[in-house]
Amino acid sequence: FKPVMVEDIRGHQMHSEGTEIPDAVAEKLHVFKASGKKILAVGTTTARTLEGRGASGTIIPGRAPVNLFIHPGERYDWKWVDAMLTNFHLPESTLLMMVASRIGDLEFTLHAYQEAIQARYRFYSYGDAMLILDR
Repeated sequence: FKPVMVEDIRGHQMHSEGTEIPDAVAEKLHVFKASGKKILAVGTTTARTLEGRGASGTIIPGRAPVNLFIHPGERYDWKWVDAMLTNFHLPESTLLMMVASRIGDLEFTLHAYQEAIQARYRFYSYGDAMLILDR
């Protein structure tokens, strides 16, 4: 996870990740969305995959890289992910920026992180987790 090294986050060059969405999964996602069901992404990679591969409004099955950078520096319209389960991420990381975008309030996100630090939550991949739901 490449750290953000620019003052204006819009200038950050996002790395790409290889992704794969089987045909049957893409079909189920379309059926779920059409019927009004909510989609929970487990992890930031899953969230980025769904949003990146479904940017046109249609989930594109198969294998393809995704380099979508979701951050609070510009309003992002979440098309597929209604909720996200993820661990606590390091400050100034692109993952924390995605979490802040999903929550929709950077100050609230940073306040929650300060509480997590004070409560000695564990960060990284095998640390404590949070469930982000729409308000």
